[in-house]
Amino acid sequence: MEKFFNSWMVFSDPPNQTKLRESVTSAFTRRVADSWSGYAREIAVKEFARLGSGEIDLADLSLRIASRFTCAVLGVPEEDDEQVRLWSNELIACLSTPKLNADRARVGVRAIEQLGTYLDTRVLPRIRKPVDDRLLPLKGMADLDHDMALALFTQLLTGGIDPVASSLTTALERLLSSDHQDWTRMASSPELTDKAVEEALRFDAPFHFVPRTTTESIQIGDHTLSEGSRVVLVIAAANRDPLAYQSPDEFIPSREGPSHLSFGLGRHYCLGAILARMVLREALQEASRWVQSSSPMYMSGERMPAFGVSTWKRLSILV
Repeated sequence: MEKFFNSWMVFSDPPNQTKLRESVTSAFTRRVADSWSGYAREIAVKEFARLGSGEIDLADLSLRIASRFTCAVLGVPEEDDEQVRLWSNELIACLSTPKLNADRARVGVRAIEQLGTYLDTRVLPRIRKPVDDRLLPLKGMADLDHDMALALFTQLLTGGIDPVASSLTTALERLLSSDHQDWTRMASSPELTDKAVEEALRFDAPFHFVPRTTTESIQIGDHTLSEGSRVVLVIAAANRDPLAYQSPDEFIPSREGPSHLSFGLGRHYCLGAILARMVLREALQEASRWVQSSSPMYMSGERMPAFGVSTWKRLSILV
């Protein structure tokens, strides 16, 4: 399992990282994101329309939106969403365990094996002969060997579902528990919605840290790190740096200021950042319309304990 995760783009360096990234880079451009925006809007409209009344869990809604969109972008048929999301959850559970857990490891190994079979039999055939032209840019993944294709597919899958669901729930929780006037302003201002998306990503980074190895000796304050040192970059802390952000522990939907680091930097910058921002924007725009017509009452939000990731268990509202 360690070998499998180490082959992911986020945990590897060139030439492996370069080969994986370049095989599907064209699937994550602004043009491709624009071609998916209508579908993202359609998903959001459908999910908010089915909420009904009474006590509602918006964390579950966020997960459904993130899952359906990510699966569609990767060529997963809608009828397979639930099973694929389960495998994704099992891999995230392995990654968010601070120390070796034999039971979780066994579940993770099984999920990897089942995802490998699923990729070969269901996804790659749809990519090689796509019925949807938006899947054409993924053909590079089908040209990789099995292990590399599986590493790429699973990282894109887990990196698309949980972080987007987490950030959407964070935005909903912060906005619903505060000033409802923000919703009115967002409904008529896509620009303000974009700022709220960025603030949710800054305020509550989906992944809290990334491990790295120094390639040369560097000086950080009074400390010298020699070449080859293993370090952990705490993104969540950088996103709340008081030297970079005024009132960093406050959620301010209209915040101006430097960009956050939730998508990383340099050659490890998140490949799906454009798509993530787009689906979050469409979901929040629809949420602003729904809030104005439904007048929900915030009840409570509950997180799940996890190592290094932001995970919501429930976000309860009353309609």
